[in-house]
Formats: sequence, structure tokens, C-alpha cells
Amino acid sequence: MEIEIITKKDLQKFKSELLEEIQKIVTTDDSDERKWLRTAEVKEYFNISSSTLDRLRINGDIPYSRLGPTYLYPKKDIENLLEKQKIGTLNPFTD
Repeated sequence: MEIEIITKKDLQKFKSELLEEIQKIVTTDDSDERKWLRTAEVKEYFNISSSTLDRLRINGDIPYSRLGPTYLYPKKDIENLLEKQKIGTLNPFTD
């Protein structure tokens, strides 16, 4: 069995590579192709505070993933959640 020693430099290189890959996943040129939203984007989307988003996350009302200190929210699930919360119709006089 061969033993490999991992140095601090190796870990820093791995961290840099991992962060680059995460950045590629989170950010694309076309916002319609993005699959994940960051905390600030979700707060703006719902027009809610940080504490409200924290409560939604803790209560399991909103799906998320966490990579280190960064919370990521699946865009498709956020859009579906908004659709479920929709009240009324666009034109109340068409019924």
C-alpha cells in the first residue's frame, strides 16, 4: 500500500480548482440557462429579508444546497414555488 502525503499547497490548489468549478456552475453567460440562484438573488426574487429566507430554509419550505458558506437554490424549484403561491388571475374580468 502506497502512502501519499497531502501538503498545504496541494489543498490550496484543490480549493482553487473547486471554487473555479463552482463558479462555472453558478454563473453562465445567459441567465436563462442558470440552474442555481444565490441568496441575494432569491431575496430579490421574493422581496424578502435575510431572516425570512433563513426561516424558509430552516423550516424546509425552500430547497437549497450549501457549498461552504454559500447557499444555492435551484432556480426551477424557486420558479415552481412562485407559481404555487400565485393568487388570482392576470385579468379578473375574463372569468
